[in-house]
Amino acid sequence: MRTGICLALAAAAMAGAANRAAAQDPVLSIEGVCPGEVNVSWEGAMSSKSAALVFSHETGAYRISIGATCGGTTLGLGVDGLRLVRRFNTGPEGAGVMRGRANPYSCGGYLQIVVVSMPPCETSNVVQIP
Repeated sequence: MRTGICLALAAAAMAGAANRAAAQDPVLSIEGVCPGEVNVSWEGAMSSKSAALVFSHETGAYRISIGATCGGTTLGLGVDGLRLVRRFNTGPEGAGVMRGRANPYSCGGYLQIVVVSMPPCETSNVVQIP
């Protein structure tokens, strides 16, 4: 009986690890023209979490400082022009759309989403502003 309980616990632990391994990062996409109106959409994020849309003029591997929110998380963005565009909530389904106006400064730049969670935080793919 004791062996059966141990096997059941081991199977449950492996299933939990498999579910975490199967979790995907959010997928970010952008539509529109720059300069002009754009729609930035995401899906597959953890639901109802605080998140940030981040901009840079270049891709790279910027690492958020330890001690900061999401400290130790490595972005797919570089430091040139790195800035927070907007904070938002990922929504109950972990998906949504933001509409906005891209100014000439942002054309050709890159966007990424960072979802606040246990560091390292969840990050999306990087997309280029058209």
